[in-house]
Amino acid sequence: MGRERTIAAVATPAGTGALAIIRISGDEAFEKVSKCLDPAEKFHKAEPKKISLFKFKRKDTGEMIDEVTVIKYRGPSSYTGEDMVEIFCHGGPYIINSIIKELIYNGIDGARKGEFTRRAFINGKMDLTRAEAVKSVIESKTELENKIAVRALSGEYKKKIEKWREKIVEALVQIETEIEFEEDQDIELENKEKRDLLELVRVIGEDLKRREKIKEIEGGLRVVIAGPANAGKSTLFNKIVGYERVLTHHEPGTTRDWVSEKIYIDGNELILIDSAGIRKTENPVEMEGIKKSNEEIEKAGLVIWVSAADERIYEEEKEWIEVLKNRNTIFLLNKVDKKINGEKEKFFKREKINPELVSLKNELNLTDIFNQISNRVRNLNESIEIPDMIGNMRQEKIAEEMMEQIKNAINNWERVEIAAHYLNTALESVEEILGKRDNEEVLNRIFESFCIGK
Repeated sequence: MGRERTIAAVATPAGTGALAIIRISGDEAFEKVSKCLDPAEKFHKAEPKKISLFKFKRKDTGEMIDEVTVIKYRGPSSYTGEDMVEIFCHGGPYIINSIIKELIYNGIDGARKGEFTRRAFINGKMDLTRAEAVKSVIESKTELENKIAVRALSGEYKKKIEKWREKIVEALVQIETEIEFEEDQDIELENKEKRDLLELVRVIGEDLKRREKIKEIEGGLRVVIAGPANAGKSTLFNKIVGYERVLTHHEPGTTRDWVSEKIYIDGNELILIDSAGIRKTENPVEMEGIKKSNEEIEKAGLVIWVSAADERIYEEEKEWIEVLKNRNTIFLLNKVDKKINGEKEKFFKREKINPELVSLKNELNLTDIFNQISNRVRNLNESIEIPDMIGNMRQEKIAEEMMEQIKNAINNWERVEIAAHYLNTALESVEEILGKRDNEEVLNRIFESFCIGK
């Protein structure tokens, strides 16, 4: 990986801003950065973790590029575990690029993707679960994703995974020494170890179930606007996104395919989907759109069912409402500025559903819809249990393999050598989650998905 290199990269997003941070790490970080700072002697004498003001100059002409503040960190008390410097400069692209070029001119290399965090991992500043959590914290799009990432970053995952390891080791010690004892000895010990392994299988299984729930909303909760044709679904879609994103018309069947847009509500990223109206039709294009709508409704984390107050209720709508009333659904009765259809009103009462009464055209009770969506998203986030030890797809796959190996060990408990083999394999899985097994290909894949500068 070339750890002898001293590396530099911008640690803040691209673009123009008030400030930017440039990070430098490596054995020669202090020496090479000092060549760019005036006064250099002040930098050499500066205390670690104390911020100081300098002029950042070009080496060849002495011309000042920017006035910067600088913090130096002496390894191992730094993010990477090496000597490290952070330069805070003004956030204009020209200034940032000029400083980076000057650092490179003075013998510092550009950092690769994830190289700072990889060095932190290699230098023992964090295990692999925490290193992965750094990326997850940066990329989290919802409150729930952030909670999961922060839990891993705090080291909670590592502590609990280490407990897994202890249970497996205890069982392995017991089963490998069993042959030294009489058959009637240590029965209680044997039963205890098997019970512990069975409990571990249960715990891992529960965590995998929680992980499945999390996966349903990863990348943004899918919010599907559905309902009969000409009920006002596209109008609602446009109201929520804030502009005329989709065509609306009084003729039914205008929307023939689903349209999506990312929106943010209370800091949570949602994928809002406008679907084709559900009705009987002979038009093959519209039929395909309705089929896709049905598929989207099935995948939705939240459904907003829009029904026209003045329209009669058809069997297709009744069937869907029967299904959706037991799911996370907001029911809207739109066009209440017109006369409400008595049959539809009776049906909702019979089903014990109290729809929100709205007029999207006149923006009547529109705020109530936003509040409903916000409340549903908040309740959903609060209801989902965060996994104790599985935070991403890599860890999930390893945990599944580990659980199978432990089950195999339990099923072969009387066949000591075979059970011991399975438990040793399960132990290797624990080491793989934490990154204690040396697998360069896996590490490359993980850290290359990071951004440069982290």
